[in-house]
Amino acid sequence: MTKVSEPAPLGEPLSVFGPREGFSPQIGIFVSQLNWMRHKVLSRLKNLSQEDLDWLPDERSNSIGTLLLHLAASDVYYGLNTFDGLPWARYPEEVVNRWEPAMKLGDLGRNWIRGNDLSFYLSALTETREHTLSEFRRRDDEWFMAVDLKWGWGPTNNFCKWFHVCEHESHHIGQIDLLIKQLPSRNVVPNQDVREDSIVAGKASRTALGVAIRRASHQVHDSSPLVLNDPIAVPILGEVYRAALEAAAESIGEESSIAMRALLVARNRLAEDKLAEAVSRGVKQYVLLGAGLDTFAHRNPHQNLRVFEVDHPATQQWKRNLVASSGLREPSTLRYVPVDFERQQVSVQLEESGLDLSAPTIFAWLGVVIYLTRPAFRSTLAFIASFRNGSGVVFDYALPRHALPSAELYARDELASRVESIGEPFRLFFTPSEIRQELSAFQLIEDFDAPMLNERYFSNRSDGFSLRGRSANIVCAWR
Repeated sequence: MTKVSEPAPLGEPLSVFGPREGFSPQIGIFVSQLNWMRHKVLSRLKNLSQEDLDWLPDERSNSIGTLLLHLAASDVYYGLNTFDGLPWARYPEEVVNRWEPAMKLGDLGRNWIRGNDLSFYLSALTETREHTLSEFRRRDDEWFMAVDLKWGWGPTNNFCKWFHVCEHESHHIGQIDLLIKQLPSRNVVPNQDVREDSIVAGKASRTALGVAIRRASHQVHDSSPLVLNDPIAVPILGEVYRAALEAAAESIGEESSIAMRALLVARNRLAEDKLAEAVSRGVKQYVLLGAGLDTFAHRNPHQNLRVFEVDHPATQQWKRNLVASSGLREPSTLRYVPVDFERQQVSVQLEESGLDLSAPTIFAWLGVVIYLTRPAFRSTLAFIASFRNGSGVVFDYALPRHALPSAELYARDELASRVESIGEPFRLFFTPSEIRQELSAFQLIEDFDAPMLNERYFSNRSDGFSLRGRSANIVCAWR
């Protein structure tokens, strides 16, 4: 197996940006950023086979291998322009013959770049980046700031040109991450008719798998005490998703991974805490809307509580296959409520499944609202509000971009791009004041933001595991 090496910084850790020995001050600072971004790319490449590197999700996509060679080609093309002073793309024939398929991508790249193992791409990345760094060592900040008045998009200095190379790596790392998550070698489903594909296409939700893997990762990698103690989270994934769970460990300490994992376990924990309070008041019905691979029904501590899981038929069949293949049993208190949301009414399907529409009921609506249209959100909320006093709903909602600090915009936009590319786009956002207006039919509203949830579930931890940022809130609304 090819070992993935990582570029070593000069004199400072990767995470400390600043001047580097052997480079002029401004160039050195930029080199520290280049090193960081290349490290993030290389960290994704462990255990990728030739088949993984060549795999295409469709006929118009680029493979992981093609994207890696494209990053190497970018160093070559921008180097010839900035270091050697050649007009853009007017390069020697031997350069064009070697690098043009990687630089242009598309059909040219798909036709020519395949059949290589990981060492081929790592060698190309190392060769081209070492040449870039050696050339940077020979230049000073005056050269770095020199402006090209004839550049295609307008006057541009060498700093901006090379920043575009770094930006390029940041952009393509998102594509590489998405391709890795879709690889057939990491997504083998026992029933081939039920795949973790787009809800829009009438199939099981891939985002539900991501939630389940993060919930399982919390059980395996985060320190005690766990925020959500879920002994079913790992078993339900079984052998089918063992590789995916192991792959998730590679990014377990990254800020984005910590933030997402913390949000997912916090919202489940809050929903289950509020459910326990309602059960103590006599509530005996719990409905999970968009249940995905939720495991509560399999560890339900409330003897007289009936659990109704509502989701698309394909997602439910996928879950039931996993439950069966993992040797878990289906609890007698659990009712599956398959709903084709385009053709069936949730209320009708729930009633036919045995839900007492006249009894107080608790609804959990986790990880769903952001994917809905406003009419769908309001109609479901009206249905929940029709239940008798003592009923309630717990759901999370996302704040709009204009309500986020600038430091959080990149992470939000990157995540939105990923889920949209798999057919599950973000649609619906609210500010806290807007969500209160939507909940006018409810008498008691608790709106938990990140600081409140951190205080409630993540205080006094020694591992730093906590919610980061303010992009999502969790609401509990009661009749």
